[in-house]
Amino acid sequence: MSKENHKGFFAGLLDIPEEGSSPERYRVLRRNIIILMLMITIIPLLLMGIINFYQYQQVVKNEVLTPLRVIVNKTKHSLELFLAGRVSTLRFISSAYNFEYLADEKNLNRIFKALKQEFPGFIDVGLIDAAGLQVSYAGPYELTGKDYSDQAWFQQVRVNGVYVSDVFMGYRKFPHIATAVQHIDDSGRAWIIRATINTGMFDELIRSMGLDDHSDAFLINRENVFQTESKFYGKVLTQCEECNLPRSYEPNIIQKRDKFGRDVLISYVFLPRSEYTLVVVKPETDVLKSWYALKSELVLLFLAAVVVILLVVFRLTDVMVRKMRKSDEKREQAMREMQHTHKLSSIGRLAAGVAHEVNNPLAVINEKAGLMKDLIEYTKDFPNKEKFLTQTSAIIASVQRCRTITHRLLGFARRMDVEAEVLDLNETLKETLGFL
Repeated sequence: MSKENHKGFFAGLLDIPEEGSSPERYRVLRRNIIILMLMITIIPLLLMGIINFYQYQQVVKNEVLTPLRVIVNKTKHSLELFLAGRVSTLRFISSAYNFEYLADEKNLNRIFKALKQEFPGFIDVGLIDAAGLQVSYAGPYELTGKDYSDQAWFQQVRVNGVYVSDVFMGYRKFPHIATAVQHIDDSGRAWIIRATINTGMFDELIRSMGLDDHSDAFLINRENVFQTESKFYGKVLTQCEECNLPRSYEPNIIQKRDKFGRDVLISYVFLPRSEYTLVVVKPETDVLKSWYALKSELVLLFLAAVVVILLVVFRLTDVMVRKMRKSDEKREQAMREMQHTHKLSSIGRLAAGVAHEVNNPLAVINEKAGLMKDLIEYTKDFPNKEKFLTQTSAIIASVQRCRTITHRLLGFARRMDVEAEVLDLNETLKETLGFL
């Protein structure tokens, strides 16, 4: 694209006016300068603001959400430690005592009393043989002789060696979980120690998280059934509508809208030993309060910068256009004066040419008139001699007058060097008046 094409393209883009000094030209020029200056100032500022906005957003979110992940992870470890401690206790009992000792309910009751003192939360404990029959039982209910051979948990503990149930009510009519471990002695004989644990310990661990009144925390199982009571979303053993979460063994956080229409952050982690999922729900406004405050400050700062830029651009453009207009006016005045000077110079050259052209005929007229005067004077009997002499003298005087005028025109047109000299003011005035 040629230089002329470039010029035409930008002129069409910004509607650049042609040369001139009309008010419309300066109005369009002022508008174009404002547009260009705003483009080269606000667009980079806007891009920088957007980039910083997203960078700050990620940094602030990470700083705000990291404590949430930490508290979920700590509570997960506390829950796993609680369950692992209870399972280890049952393993120790099954390893420390033989089947015959545990089959005596007096011995089992003594062990159960010590168990409750050292490990709160145990409701009962029982010994089950390899056929699924409860041989002995220590607790508030009459379960001796109960057959568990057809229940799924019995088959699972026979296969895996350990079992931790989901929360259930049973005939006890309050939430609890069952844990069971299998022991095989040196002779190959197998038996199972089964105990039930109050889920109140789960509630205590969740309360120890120190959540605010607008937040919620609870446990769910694989089927998204509440294992502990939720503050906002449901009771124990009811279905959790908000808990369709992808499995994650590390604390994960997702954004979601709950059934109350609130934008919430759900932090959760899977507990592999018990197949529970710990869920913490916090309103997004509470978690990201500092981010929202920072976002407002960034927006206000951006708007303030735009206002300052607008004021500076409009003021600076106004000053520039005014100076340009004054400069153009001075330039046009100088051009007019120069044109006037050129006109005077042309007039001077024209006058000089005319003077030269007039001088030649005047010289002829002067010579002819002088000749005629001489002939009349030397002819004694010339008729009307005085009259003709008067006429020839008038002709010669007029020629002299015209010659004086042409000489003055030539002097006016002649280029003269400026120098300081003494002048006779009277002569100068007489010469000027005579010229006029």
